[in-house]
Amino acid sequence: MTALRKMHEEALDDGGLFWEDFTVGQVLTFGHCELSRESIIAFASQYDPQPFHIDEQAARLTMLTGLAASGWHVCTVFMRMLHDGLLSRCRFAGLYAIDEIKWRIPVRPGDQLGCRVTCLGTNPQSGRPGHGLCNFHCEALDARGRTVMSWWLQLQFARRDGFGDSGVIFERERRPSTVARLPGDQAIKFFEDVCPGDEIMLGSYAFSAERVVAFNKHYGPQPIHPDATPDGLSTSGWHVTAICMQRLVRYYIREAQKLRAVGRPVPQLGPSPGIKHLHWHRPVNHADDILTFSCWAERKVEVTSKPGWGVLVAGIDVRNQHNECVVSFYPQLFLERRTKV
Repeated sequence: MTALRKMHEEALDDGGLFWEDFTVGQVLTFGHCELSRESIIAFASQYDPQPFHIDEQAARLTMLTGLAASGWHVCTVFMRMLHDGLLSRCRFAGLYAIDEIKWRIPVRPGDQLGCRVTCLGTNPQSGRPGHGLCNFHCEALDARGRTVMSWWLQLQFARRDGFGDSGVIFERERRPSTVARLPGDQAIKFFEDVCPGDEIMLGSYAFSAERVVAFNKHYGPQPIHPDATPDGLSTSGWHVTAICMQRLVRYYIREAQKLRAVGRPVPQLGPSPGIKHLHWHRPVNHADDILTFSCWAERKVEVTSKPGWGVLVAGIDVRNQHNECVVSFYPQLFLERRTKV
């Protein structure tokens, strides 16, 4: 009997798993999902239309050397497995932040994924009386047992004893930029030409019930915030981050067309090795909210292992019509150098 199955059976009479049921060093494995070529292309075509996600021939000439799933697609699949295999059987109270995500190995068509979750620590302080926090290292594993993606995060659970300190451990304040953000000339640049603080506006997006239903049908339901509108719908936090990527890639495509039209070289945008400090600050109301997306250069990292490329650490900020921050995170992006070194 697996540790997870034993936990589930022991918790049935207790109304589900509570914070007290998790212990440091505990390892749980569960889940199974196969990513088909069709599903990889369908997700990427709508939310992350880069060549290495949608075009098999073009993908062979990129850093990934072949068609691979969008990292955001892998996140939605993994969240569904995490929900179905563990969180739906717990007195789960919320996931509001992920400290770090690493995309380690490209996920190819036909790859079968499973989950491994390791409890790194527990804390009775959660910001909500009667709840506690658990720190987890979550891994998506392929059929060969290789880790293709890692998450480091905190999850909030109800306590069986109903106690727990109310001190705030979950830091949900928006992480401030370390550079002065200055609106740029609205053009994509080679790695050498990017200056920390360069900021671009990625446009706006209005959610709707139809869009929420369509996303949840294929990639949910997996609400980050339990808040739901009167019609019972809740906008997934992963839906918001998928739109972030959509806005960024569409911006890149538009700017690349402008550069080509005047005969200027176009810097290539590579895959992302990961992100840090992903925070869902407040729920999105699909009936009212119009979100505006901005992105800026936070810092640059030299990469000796990838000749011709550098890593741009960017910041992304998503705000609603009241100028309230909804989502923020710091993606890492491979960006082509003008000079091959």
